[in-house]
Amino acid sequence: ANPISIISPQESTLSWNCSYANSCSIDQRIGKVDNIFGSIKVSPTSTTVYKLSCQGEDDSEEYKATVNVGFIPIIKEVAPY
Repeated sequence: ANPISIISPQESTLSWNCSYANSCSIDQRIGKVDNIFGSIKVSPTSTTVYKLSCQGEDDSEEYKATVNVGFIPIIKEVAPY
């Protein structure tokens, strides 16, 4: 994930390169992705762990990336009485 920390509603880019995979998917309702390489922009509203699962001929692998989400506090000015 790049960047690994964002302020909502900014985006982070998830990138992968799995040369020998037959199929790959990412959880968090992203679904099937290109099995060789690619990237996708995400904009989570809270800190989220994304899991890339790749299936090969003989084995499967999982890779995780965390996108940390912070917020800019809203300061409300109150008029004196």
